[in-house]
Amino acid sequence: MSDLAFFIDPARCINCRTCEAACASCEHHLGVSMIHFTTSYPGGTTRSFAQVCMHCEDPVCVRVCVPEAIRVAADGTVLGVDRELCTSCQLCVDACPFGVPLYVENLHSVMKCDMCHDRRLSGERPMCATACPTGALAFLPRAEMEQSRRCTIVRDLAFGSETIRTRAHFVFRQGQDALHGAFFDVADVLQDTECAANYGQEGCPR
Repeated sequence: MSDLAFFIDPARCINCRTCEAACASCEHHLGVSMIHFTTSYPGGTTRSFAQVCMHCEDPVCVRVCVPEAIRVAADGTVLGVDRELCTSCQLCVDACPFGVPLYVENLHSVMKCDMCHDRRLSGERPMCATACPTGALAFLPRAEMEQSRRCTIVRDLAFGSETIRTRAHFVFRQGQDALHGAFFDVADVLQDTECAANYGQEGCPR
């Protein structure tokens, strides 16, 4: 499956949250979903989408984890948290630019997406990509994605002065900023959330 890649296409996300349910159903997740959405107001909006682990090439979660509870597999996948080693310090939660690691209080441990590493080793696709009805989350060859969706694929994302290269890819349409368009920038998301709360989505001036 070396020619396959994981894609996030925010324009296709309809906030059905099927991916959340599929993720939580994985036997190793103990009913906890590793997926979250970029906004939290009821029903979501056209500017919210499912966020999964981006599997950074130089993952900061791995760098800050003192007990080495998060490791990188030989294929570059940032694996899930080893709960036997996790000290619940939550440094990875604070450090991740995508807000992916999740502290689960009743387990006294952090958990994170591993892109269904075990499933991929057996030739299957990640659960969320299998379940997504619109292809907002997809696992397929890059050439197929480019040809079928006529899009720009980005795996270098800017955060201030730092650029992070990821193994998961964002999908952008013509007219979107290639570094911030579909990711919406954190400030953009907060501003839109506040606007919708104050004026309702239809009254938002942006």
